[in-house]
Amino acid sequence: MTKPVPANEVVFTVGSGEDNPPLYKDVQLTEVESQKEAAREQNAQARGAWGGQIEFLMTMIGTAVGIGNVWRFPYLCYKNGGGAFLIPYVISLGLVGIPIFYFELAFGQFSSLGAVRIWNISPICKGIGFGFVAATFLIAMSYNVVVTWSVFYLANSFTTNFPWSGCNNTWNDQRCTTTAEYAWMNECNATVKCDRINATLAAKNVTSLQLLETPSEQFFYSGAMKMSNPKLFGTEYADGGIDDFRMPDTYLLICLASVWIIVFLVLLKGINSLGKIVYVVATFPYLIITVMLVFSCTLKGAGKGIEYYLIPDWNKLTEIQVWSDAATQIFFSLSICSGGMIAMSSYNNFRNNVYRDAIIIPLINCATSVYAGFAVFAVLGYLAEMKNVDISEVATAGPGLVFVVYPEALENMPIPTLWTILFFLMLIMLGFSSLFSMTETIFTSIMDLIPELRNKVWKPIMFRGVSILIFFAIVVPDTCPGGFYLMTLVDQAIGGYPLLLLGLAELIAVHWIYGTSRFCDDIELMIGRRPNIYYRATWTVIAPVILLFITVASIYQHEELKVDKYIYPAWCEVIYWLIVMFTVVWIPIVAVVYIYKNGGLEVLRAAAAPSKNWGPALAENRTGIYGHKSSQMLQDISQPQKHTKVRIAPSNIGNFQDNNGFHIQDEGYSSKEENLPITHL
Repeated sequence: MTKPVPANEVVFTVGSGEDNPPLYKDVQLTEVESQKEAAREQNAQARGAWGGQIEFLMTMIGTAVGIGNVWRFPYLCYKNGGGAFLIPYVISLGLVGIPIFYFELAFGQFSSLGAVRIWNISPICKGIGFGFVAATFLIAMSYNVVVTWSVFYLANSFTTNFPWSGCNNTWNDQRCTTTAEYAWMNECNATVKCDRINATLAAKNVTSLQLLETPSEQFFYSGAMKMSNPKLFGTEYADGGIDDFRMPDTYLLICLASVWIIVFLVLLKGINSLGKIVYVVATFPYLIITVMLVFSCTLKGAGKGIEYYLIPDWNKLTEIQVWSDAATQIFFSLSICSGGMIAMSSYNNFRNNVYRDAIIIPLINCATSVYAGFAVFAVLGYLAEMKNVDISEVATAGPGLVFVVYPEALENMPIPTLWTILFFLMLIMLGFSSLFSMTETIFTSIMDLIPELRNKVWKPIMFRGVSILIFFAIVVPDTCPGGFYLMTLVDQAIGGYPLLLLGLAELIAVHWIYGTSRFCDDIELMIGRRPNIYYRATWTVIAPVILLFITVASIYQHEELKVDKYIYPAWCEVIYWLIVMFTVVWIPIVAVVYIYKNGGLEVLRAAAAPSKNWGPALAENRTGIYGHKSSQMLQDISQPQKHTKVRIAPSNIGNFQDNNGFHIQDEGYSSKEENLPITHL
């Protein structure tokens, strides 16, 4: 007589001997599992989704094409020798950027999870997700400062007499030299003998042209930042530094507060509000960049700047820092290896053609960077011609480059007030397009971990508001006189090793542990086509090798921290490495915690202890403490197998399979499900 089947259950027996303890014991996959599945569905619906394919594509372009293209790319390109930077930049795009971009878009779209919970794919690797959030947080804080500067400049643009166009302001000193003075010095010719340059240097009490400054340089460093120009360090004009904090500048503080208020208002409803704003944010900058490019090319000396931009200094390619900066700029530009693309694509339709998007967006992004570079270097050529110095010495190669170079060109344009307002409005939009997505990535990751933050209308609003207040407080020191150096230190730290290491860890976790073939199966299930050999090779071998090589070589060639001639004090090295550790330390911490929670200590103790078979090979030699093992082995052979019951709901029976060689036996329950094929154990 068969025993009746309990409601919604089928019972199997998993056989095991003493040497093979059961993997599953008293596993209940009934109502509890159904409740978990229902909760997962509810959470997925509560996350929201894009309003359509165009909205998603425009947001991705807005996320990828951000202020990094107009602000960060030009100063890195200038710092690394102009055209010499473009070669490793394009190589990094093809072998690292596009493959990882495709991988992250597909990864997020397949799972519909944020940067942390997506590591359900390999829970022991969840620390990578926390590292993503940490990196995104630091990048967002840096971008927030740049947007704050842009708002400050915009507020000073509603005039016909710009504060960066003259030398009669309180922040100017004798080194300030106007465009007219430079023109006067350069008017000398073969028929008119004059020594205007030496006379000007003597009058300004300086010894070289490199120490002269344009009004825009002095406005940015002394007027806006309230600090000394970093190119003056090592001279008699040096003062201040990263430890010169004092009180925050009132105007910058107001601009900072306004930026965070706008971020809060735009992200008030999460992804739904973000998707609508990007239509303007992602398109307007192209109009302004085009106008700036056309006008910049008409300036005297623009050709020299473009030549410096396009013709590489081949010696620079032997410097590993150039390759490291190129690779990390790809990460910044495409917002990869920081969780941004994963978070944004997680809101996408499951069947979206992610293969197409992964080609279009990176190409648009990098083309935008190169396109904007022409405008910047055309103006640098003009400044070099005006100052009568080499283009490599015309400006300080740092985060302030754009705020020094563009105002010089803008004040020479027809209707300068109009174009200046539009330009800084463009910078603000580019900054916000990146900042919105980064901040939403942080929010999404936290709310995925704590779904209760979504179960009431007021909870996500309250959570976002409190988080914005905390972010504001963290960035306040960047508005102090030494804030420029602090912001640059953070930018250098996060723009180096963290993104390289996180990218390497991400590829290893998915393509070496989870498996490339398995991941390709997931993509085929989603869009109906498998990734080709180019993607499989770069994911598995090429990209990891490149990232590992650049990381190791960069550590080997690590130099002292500096901005132009300003060398950071020794304690800043400690801050630098702490920032690096803040992003990657989560990987081992989470792995250790996971192992500990899942009985890892017992496994380690068992793995470290000698096995039962350890001892002399021949039985005749097994004496003393090994004497009992021979008889014990005979007992183990003769001992019958033990069995463990596993309770499985009928709805889940199709998900079980004897992949591990266990004996699965029906316990005699009468059920129509008992002969169903078992597909996963």
